[in-house]
Amino acid sequence: MGMVMQSSFRGFFALRLPEAAIESLRAVQQNLANRLRRSSLNLRWVDPDNWHVTLKFLGSLDVALVGELAQLLRDAAGTSDQIMTRCSQMLAFPSAQRARVIAVSIRDGENRIGDLARRLEDGVRCHGVAPEGRPFRAHVTIGRLRTPGNVRQFVDGIHLDSRDICLQEVRLYASILRPSGAVHQCLETALLGGRHA
Repeated sequence: MGMVMQSSFRGFFALRLPEAAIESLRAVQQNLANRLRRSSLNLRWVDPDNWHVTLKFLGSLDVALVGELAQLLRDAAGTSDQIMTRCSQMLAFPSAQRARVIAVSIRDGENRIGDLARRLEDGVRCHGVAPEGRPFRAHVTIGRLRTPGNVRQFVDGIHLDSRDICLQEVRLYASILRPSGAVHQCLETALLGGRHA
């Protein structure tokens, strides 16, 4: 487990992407960058090292809770098998006309990602972490707009790799904010199905 030096940390639970999925999403990001090159939209591309499927954002918590959160992660991972999924569509949040985030939707037929997210959310309520107000949508954020913009014409028609992606690893991260963007430090790793990391 990594060490967080401050007394509190901004944390989140997330699924790690396998290398094949990262390479596929690199191509999507490059395609979008080429399409957007002549536009007036001001985008900051998310570094592939920071790509993941967020399961639950925790906000700011006392670093003393890291051990309990790590155990919750291991317990939740032990009740979920590996998840077969695939990239399903381009997303823009909150909408394509006034986008602040460009993402790729990740979908599994049995909603195992959603089930895992709910178990983690239920597990952190005792620590005062508020439930998410919006419906859960598994996705990978690949770009952020500094000011909202219309991205519909750019995301429409983007080809997504339809091959299966096997998600096997769930992590607890600390998100460290820096002027260049957030850096994610892995604090704990658990393999789905209760296998040893």
